Amino acid sequence: MADAIAWLELPYRVRRRQGDDKATLDALAERFHVLHERLLFHENWLRIEVPTAHPLYKQLVAEARSAALDATRKAWESAPVQAPKDMNTGNLGIDRAKVGVAVAEFAGEVRKRLRILPPW
Repeated sequence: MADAIAWLELPYRVRRRQGDDKATLDALAERFHVLHERLLFHENWLRIEVPTAHPLYKQLVAEARSAALDATRKAWESAPVQAPKDMNTGNLGIDRAKVGVAVAEFAGEVRKRLRILPPW
């Protein structure tokens, strides 16, 4: 779940970039790739270990990506920050309402599954 929520941070990282040089762009691209790989890992792990939570996780990831899409696009279109005051971005127009619902549904299903595990 944390990685799905972390996807919402990506537009802020892009918006707060301090340059468009190769090193900066490589670092941002790497962050996107690593996070994407982790999302895929968790999706497939849940498919095997907690199949009832799998579709809810997929929905959570889809909602996080959808919520961040326009803000990410606009962040890439904006110029790199030039001064510390430019780091103040506000919320970038990210609507987290559907993500919150998806988090609650996924967490509820995981809680149900954890209750049936025998105590160690």
